[in-house]
Amino acid sequence: MATNGTGRDLVLDLGTSTLRLARIVPGKYQGPAADGEDVIVLPAVTLVDPQRHSVVAVGAQAAAIARGTLPTGVELVPPWRDGLVAAFDPAVALVRAALHEALGGERALRRLARRPRALYTLPAPATDADRQITQDVLQYAGIGTALAVPATLAAAVGAELPIRGARPHAVCDIGAGRAEIAVLAGGRIQIAGSWPLGGDWFNRAVVRAVRRRGISITPAMAEEARREFGTLDQAAQVVEGTRVAVSAGGAFGEVPPNPHNRSGLPEFRTEDVSAGLNEATRVLVERLAWFWEDLDAPTREVVRRDGLTLTGGAAQVPGLAEALSRALDLPVRLAAGPAGATLRGLLELGHDRATWTLAWPWPPPWEATP
Repeated sequence: MATNGTGRDLVLDLGTSTLRLARIVPGKYQGPAADGEDVIVLPAVTLVDPQRHSVVAVGAQAAAIARGTLPTGVELVPPWRDGLVAAFDPAVALVRAALHEALGGERALRRLARRPRALYTLPAPATDADRQITQDVLQYAGIGTALAVPATLAAAVGAELPIRGARPHAVCDIGAGRAEIAVLAGGRIQIAGSWPLGGDWFNRAVVRAVRRRGISITPAMAEEARREFGTLDQAAQVVEGTRVAVSAGGAFGEVPPNPHNRSGLPEFRTEDVSAGLNEATRVLVERLAWFWEDLDAPTREVVRRDGLTLTGGAAQVPGLAEALSRALDLPVRLAAGPAGATLRGLLELGHDRATWTLAWPWPPPWEATP
């Protein structure tokens, strides 16, 4: 299962909100539950000067600057949207920054006798053109050979599902940009569905719920509130009437109802966060139900016995697994460390020499997007 001994093979999880890069170091891999020491995590954020056509900041530095008022003449540009390249040069700059951090800087990268090779993820809707654009981004950033892997397949491997057997298993990966579900068997995806209903969708739903009270908040505020107070379980709500207020630094805290708020900072109820999440979940459940009903009866019955496994950072919303289980009438479990499941799966696949000789066709023949 070991690759060659250079330690220069890489895996890349190109998420909408986060880029994760890890080196495949022979002798360090301890199974699909281990992320390893060589994991680089960068926010998928870039700042661009459109007048000079240049990228001025990427990753953590760009995210820190973006929390405040942006400098004059600087724009925030997301390099990826829904798992696909949205801006070429910012995407190149972000991957290049991750390579520098992983390999020891520009000089170390230039001294390599050969460019590193990498496995990277693509979502179900990716076309052959999307794959080629991503390949170009990685090559301009300094990577040599790059092999695309379906994101849900990597997530299933990282969740320790036995997908190499003939028995079908189902996984639903809910990231920042997309929610993807797939049925896998024989080491391949048999059928999959994908929709732009990830964490960003949940954040926008919270924004809409709060707006109904005449209060405007940003998606970033909604995400912070979702992470701290979001729940689909009404029994787990904080005391009714409690409000959440954003501080000057952008962090949220609980405050008692204040009818004389003079701070100028937005205040809204925690139940608004739950209402937004419930609205977003209803749409997700509807799409998953369509996918579920389209499965052939034998596959549906086999998968029902084993249940559905959730991966991805947005799958961690409290109560989401239970809500999906009730709506779809099947067991639903949250994978251990769901946000890192895709990267763990890539690492396991990368340690298998046979993976590097495979090639999944794009557009995937298994794609089924209603």
